Amino acid sequence: MQILQYPNEFHIHIPFNNWRNRNLEGVKKLTIRKFDYAKKVWVVPSYLEAEVQRLSENHYAKIVKVENTKPQEVGEIEPLPDLDFEIKLSHPQGFDMREYQKKGVARGMQLKRFINGDEQGLGKTLQSISTLYAAKERGENPFPALIICPASMKNTWQREWTQWTGIKSMILDDKNKNTWHRFHEMGMVDVFITNYESLKKFFVLDMPPKGKLRNSMDIKMKPTVDVFKSVIIDE
Repeated sequence: MQILQYPNEFHIHIPFNNWRNRNLEGVKKLTIRKFDYAKKVWVVPSYLEAEVQRLSENHYAKIVKVENTKPQEVGEIEPLPDLDFEIKLSHPQGFDMREYQKKGVARGMQLKRFINGDEQGLGKTLQSISTLYAAKERGENPFPALIICPASMKNTWQREWTQWTGIKSMILDDKNKNTWHRFHEMGMVDVFITNYESLKKFFVLDMPPKGKLRNSMDIKMKPTVDVFKSVIIDE
């Protein structure tokens, strides 16, 4: 449980963990509280400070006083590194990445796990594809890869993989639900594409019913999910 104290109110955030139900019961015992759906927090007026203090003591939650909500400068972002080798992309019209995209690929190869926060239209898809492709060029093993994206983007991702790298990709559907991994074993496909809504169908073996899930450890995944060496998540 996280409790933030603002000048006029408290914001109480209850994470989705083993203590969720207990924490939720404690918050509901407060004299006045309302749930802010936009911020995903419980809002309690400041004059109930004594009740909130008892809540924090009973639930081992620290009250953090927010003195200044303005953005704070915490340091400078280091310049992105240069890509020190050529990625042999295979676009049919001879297109190449822009310089800032190459720097993004170089940084991605350093971090391995990262969020690409570029604005829409700057080519995050190509940067993501090129990062895995560049890792392969440098002798790493990023395949097979899983792409998770909105349903409307599945064909786009498949087209981009083929257009820029020539690497074969497959969109997961009901026809290959139980056999998709065989295509990689036979050397036919290295990239698999699915949408958020289909993740359970393809990769979850068993999970508690709705309302009974405590944390991710309650989800039993299919053994085939272990085959993936990398994952790209498209918002």
